[in-house]
Amino acid sequence: MMKQIPWIYSGAILLAALLTIAETRAEDGCDEACQAARKAQDPLSPIKGVLTDFTSAFGPKTWSNSTRADNYQFQPVYSLENLGGGEGNMILRGIIPLNTIPPMGDRGRQTGIGDTILQGFYVPPGQDSGFSIGYGPQISMPTRSSKDFEGPGWGAGPVLVGFGGAGPLVYGGIVAHLWGQNGVSSSLLNPIVFYNWSLFGGSYIGYSNSITYDWKASSGNRWNAPLGLTAGKAFVLDNDSILDVNFGFYAVPARADTAGDRQFKWAVSWIIP
Repeated sequence: MMKQIPWIYSGAILLAALLTIAETRAEDGCDEACQAARKAQDPLSPIKGVLTDFTSAFGPKTWSNSTRADNYQFQPVYSLENLGGGEGNMILRGIIPLNTIPPMGDRGRQTGIGDTILQGFYVPPGQDSGFSIGYGPQISMPTRSSKDFEGPGWGAGPVLVGFGGAGPLVYGGIVAHLWGQNGVSSSLLNPIVFYNWSLFGGSYIGYSNSITYDWKASSGNRWNAPLGLTAGKAFVLDNDSILDVNFGFYAVPARADTAGDRQFKWAVSWIIP
C-alpha cells in the first residue's frame, strides 16, 4: 500500500527547480572544490578511500527510539586502473553493514553486523560522451553476528552503473539485483542527481538514496522508495585528499508496513589522492 506524505512533494519541486537552473548554467564550469565533490559523488571514479553511509529510520509517525532502526555502512573502495595496459578500470567496493534494531518483546535495542556485499564495476575505455557505464558482479556473504541481522546470506547478482555530468550538474545511478539464500530476490535502484555550487566551495544539493523492491514480499510490502534531499560539502585537504560530508532527510511514501516512514541520513567519506 502506498503511504502518502503530501508535504514532501515540496522537496521534489525544489529539486526540479535546481536542476532547471543547473541546465541553464552548465557552461559556468566547476572549480577545484566542485571537482572534488564530483569525484566523491561518482561511483565510477577511480578512487581509493573509505566511504560511509548512516541511515536512521523512524516511524510510523514518531521520532521515538522505540521505533528507530539504524543502518551504518562501511564501504572501502579500491580502484585498479589501466588494466592489461589499456585504459579500462575496475572499481572494487565492499559494503559492511552495522545495524541496530528497535526493542522487541522483553529485549532492548540490539546492535550487530549484517551480511557483507562485495561489488566490482568494470569501466571500459573509450567512453568520451560525458556519460560513463560500468558493470560487473556482486556477491554477498553471511557475516551476520546473529540471526537478528540475517540478510541474503550467500548470494550473487549483477550490477550496472552509469554516471555523467554537465558543468556543476551530475547525474546517474546504480541498478542491481541480488539472489540469496532462503529465496531472497531483491532489486535496487540508487538514483544520483546533484547540483554542485562553486560559490560555496564544493557544496552541493540533490538526491542520492536506495530504492528497493523485494520480489518475495507480500503485495503492498515490496517497495521501499524514499523521497527527499541531501546537502553536503567536499573539502580539499592539504595532502590533496578529499573529505566529503553530507546530511539528508527523506520521507518514505512507499514502504513495507513494518518500515519507518522517514529517514535521517549522514555520511563522512575520505578519498585518498
